Amino acid sequence: MEGEIKESMLVYAKPPTLLTHLKRSLRRICLVYVNPFKLFDEVSRSPDFLGPVIVVSLVIVISLYEGFLWYSKAEILYYNGTKVSLSGGYISQLTSIASLRILGVVMRWFIAFGVFWLVSSILKGQGEHASLFSATGYLFSVYLLHMIIDTLHLVFFLSSMPSLTIFITYSASCTTKIKDLIVAHAVAQWISNAPWPMSTIRTYYAWFFSLWNIVVCLAIYISERKMTPIRAIIASLITYFLMMFAEVLFVQPLFI
Repeated sequence: MEGEIKESMLVYAKPPTLLTHLKRSLRRICLVYVNPFKLFDEVSRSPDFLGPVIVVSLVIVISLYEGFLWYSKAEILYYNGTKVSLSGGYISQLTSIASLRILGVVMRWFIAFGVFWLVSSILKGQGEHASLFSATGYLFSVYLLHMIIDTLHLVFFLSSMPSLTIFITYSASCTTKIKDLIVAHAVAQWISNAPWPMSTIRTYYAWFFSLWNIVVCLAIYISERKMTPIRAIIASLITYFLMMFAEVLFVQPLFI
């Protein structure tokens, strides 16, 4: 009789839906900005990959839009009167540009995972590979906010600038390399004549996001890798500089 009563009191929970996973992932993305220590403690117990995929997808989309903004203010005028919109050329190559962006983000994700795994192994960190891979994906949330601010900054900057017309005295069939050099020089001159410095302002908040990245690395080591605060601080600094080194050595040469 007692067994029947216990059986009748069992509650059968429905399996989580896609909407449930989406809500959890969006909540975790917000936690990166509010309480990364709580986030990575959760990730250590129940890793997910939808959140990181959302973050890196947004990074790719925003980077593509930022590139379009630059080209939307410029056009090439050839000696024979032919006009070519740089934004049109950008859109026509969007597939190949997007492929490079995706490759770059995936490389950064795997590099971050490898660096975290190596450093935590040396400094006696604990945890599963799946939760670490998920945590390093959420690390891109800091980069995402950095890119959003960069893009807003660019929108205000370009709104204060006149459109750029680049005169080329060669025919429309001149080599791509020559055109690229002329365009790069013209854009550099155009930016230098801006009413307010763009690069200087960017430098200030770039330092802030660099420090924030180190704090999020610290949260991963303490909450997900279960390291002591002293070891986590050392590991965070080592990780940050190793990732910067890997970025310069392996990623940037592919996209310059």
